[in-house]
Amino acid sequence: DRTPLLQAKGPLSIGVAEVEITPEIGQPLAGYGARDPMASEGVDTANYARALTLSVNGSASTLLTADFLLATDDLVEAILKKTGLSRRELFFTATHTHSGPGGFGERMLEEMVFGDYDQVYFDRLVEQLSDVVSRSRQQLKPAEFAMISKEVAKSQINRIEHRGRTHDRIQTLVFRAAGSSNDKPPVAILTVFGAHATILGRQNRLAHSGYPGYLVDKLKMDSGAAMVMFASGSVGDATARRPQGKNQVEQARKYGERLADEVSSSKPVVQFQREISLASISTPVMLPPRRFSVGPDWSLGPVIKSLIGDRWTHHTLLRVGPVVLAGFPGDYAGHLAKALQKDAAEQIDPSVVTVATSFSGGYEGYLVSQYWHKYRDGYETRLMNFFGPWFGEYMNDLSLRMAKRMFAENSAIEHKKG
Repeated sequence: DRTPLLQAKGPLSIGVAEVEITPEIGQPLAGYGARDPMASEGVDTANYARALTLSVNGSASTLLTADFLLATDDLVEAILKKTGLSRRELFFTATHTHSGPGGFGERMLEEMVFGDYDQVYFDRLVEQLSDVVSRSRQQLKPAEFAMISKEVAKSQINRIEHRGRTHDRIQTLVFRAAGSSNDKPPVAILTVFGAHATILGRQNRLAHSGYPGYLVDKLKMDSGAAMVMFASGSVGDATARRPQGKNQVEQARKYGERLADEVSSSKPVVQFQREISLASISTPVMLPPRRFSVGPDWSLGPVIKSLIGDRWTHHTLLRVGPVVLAGFPGDYAGHLAKALQKDAAEQIDPSVVTVATSFSGGYEGYLVSQYWHKYRDGYETRLMNFFGPWFGEYMNDLSLRMAKRMFAENSAIEHKKG
């Protein structure tokens, strides 16, 4: 695979930008096919899109996240066209709130979850997200980064096998102005966690950012950061273990604020670095014909292709120093995230830290291992596993090969310079 690789080593610079994308009253909320009606009846908390650009020696990659369910294939392609960027220069993810804006998915199955397609809104969203990406690239300032990683006990429930294990690690990248002292607030914080943002159920009719919004607000207040971002992690087999609360909104607030407190009370596992290796690669992946399970032993075949998507997707990795963000195009599972971390530490370098995100532009269903696929009567995980029980392991293997290439080519560059 000789997919072009963005590769640079040197001092880090960053740029940030955000824009509000809260849906108007009457616009559909995306997240639940069973929400009826889908139309928003008001606003509880605002929805935002946020962009963080990382640049080293003129090479730059932008991480984009938004308070919506996910970025569809068509939305991704339109943003890339509008900004003129390649896939290796734009890393997509989402908070995966189930009470954010809808109406921008045109395919039949997308409309079932996003609500009726609205071309005018689609175009407006493309304009907003493209603009926030472009603005984050315009004023880059010298920076340094560190990483916080912490296990949050009893924070999730395995929704495939309720007594099964979960990937309870919350991972946070902190960026501050170069040369800052520890008492100075950071410029940007990116937090990744794997619990589905579904504390607010389908009965909710108000635009809401879910627990990720409360996490962002609390962490921003506590840290003084100019911008805080949240990206959905390995959500494929995990949902939030809800705290006590008088209603779902209070439960979401308590859950998000607890996670923010866990981050604030933790110390970096990767100390602040000014000189880093920055690398990004996006590999096209040809998919087999999709299958849609309709029973234990039956599935619909290629006839559903036009309802979901085409035969191609992309897998994107972004390296920031020893940290590798792996963006998966679907609901990526926590047990796979654990396996990827173990394999990367053993086969690349013990210092490598993998951070898995879901919904990296497009949607290819649930990514789980063969073991979890046997739970036929469980959650929608098996129903929406479009490519069979092997696809999760395949994507992990692809991730590992892509990461090896990033580190190997960086070593070759350093050796040549020496």
